[in-house]
Formats: sequence, C-alpha cells, structure tokens
Amino acid sequence: QTSFRRVLLLKSFLLIRYMSFTTCTAALTSSSSSKKIFCFGDSLTAGTSPPLTTDFPYGVHLQDTLRSSYPMHETVLVRWKGYPGWTASALVQEGGLGGILDSIQASVGSPADLAVILAGTNDLAYEPNANDIFDSITQLHGIAHSKGVRTLALGIPPSAWQMQSSSARELAKEVNIKMESWADESKDESSSNAMTKFVPFPITAYDKDGEFWSPDGLHFSPQGYLYIGEQLAKEVTKFIESS
Repeated sequence: QTSFRRVLLLKSFLLIRYMSFTTCTAALTSSSSSKKIFCFGDSLTAGTSPPLTTDFPYGVHLQDTLRSSYPMHETVLVRWKGYPGWTASALVQEGGLGGILDSIQASVGSPADLAVILAGTNDLAYEPNANDIFDSITQLHGIAHSKGVRTLALGIPPSAWQMQSSSARELAKEVNIKMESWADESKDESSSNAMTKFVPFPITAYDKDGEFWSPDGLHFSPQGYLYIGEQLAKEVTKFIESS
C-alpha cells in the first residue's frame, strides 16, 4: 500500500511540475495598492472535494469575506496554489513558492502582504517523525520570510483517517504543537510586526455526518471550504493590521 501511495505521489509530481504559475499570480497585478494575499499548500488549498470534479478553494471565500465584512479590505486580492497529494517536503523542493512570490513582487513592485501556508496532511502517510514534518513546514515559511512576506501557519486539520489511526492523530497533534511553539518563539518582543502566526485549523473535529466533509473523510465539502475561508478572514485581518 505504501509503494502504491508513492507511485501516485510521483505521478502527481510529474503532472503538476509542468503547470504554469501565471494563473495564480496574474490577477494580483491589477492594483499595487490593494492588500495581496497568497494561499499555498496541497489539495486542501486547491479545494479538492471528491467525488466532485470541480475545485472549491477556500481562497475565494477568504477574499469575498474580507471584501464584504472588513471595509479596509474592500480591494484585497487573494490567490492560491494547491498541489493535490504533495507533502510539505515536496512543496519545499518542487512547489516553486519563492518563484511565485518573486513574480508577485515583480508585477506590483512590492511583496505580497501575507502568505497563508497549509501543509503537512499528506506527510502523515509517509513520514513517521514529527520533527521532519515540522522542519519541512517551517522551511516553507522560511522561503516566504526570505522574500519579505509574512506568513500564517495553519495547523494540520483533523480527518477520518486520524480518527481511525492513533499514530496519525498523535503525529498531527505533535506537529501542530511544534508549529505553535515555533511561531510563539519567533516573535520579536520589541516589535508587534511578527513574521508568522500559528492558527489552529478552523474545522476542529471530523464528523462523518457533518456538512463540512467530503465522503472520503480527508477533504472538505464546498460548504466546508466556505466555512474555512470565512473563519480565516478574521485571523488574516488581525494579523495584517498588526503590521
């Protein structure tokens, strides 16, 4: 089963690495004065919702909520890039986050205001060591920070698999604890302008009968992605306004 998963992951690498980044950055060029937010991660950022074939990225709802509920963000621009099946380590090596952020800055003359990073879910199937998963996730944040972009670190969400596997559940819990501690320790006490903030995932528990979950128990329903975007708007606003 493990080898089969690795084959699927390799196929995903070969397919997605040839995709252009222009679709996720082009619309960010429309206004240099607008706040610019980039969401980056795996299928949960892409908005995958099996068995539906259409994606439902939470970024759409994050932008809509920021524009409608927070007057200071009525022109905010939110874009995203999600790689279904990719681990955090693969995102570091092949995801091209640095290049995307460079493209945004080159287009508008200033860095993105925030990168929302959601990674680590797929690592639970391949990497038994919490430190290794944590290191890969923080490397992603480091790429953004090196470009002058602050980051929001989303915790690894729950899932049906974690309900069934105590080892996966404990691994996710340990990684989230490490990320929260890392974000707290990285704060500069002399300034409110912290480079990163940890945010627990908005959906806190798996519910097979709940409206937020797709039938596979790993991804979210369209309603779930809507809820994620709406809830993150509050965190994004607080963090951006703290700069």
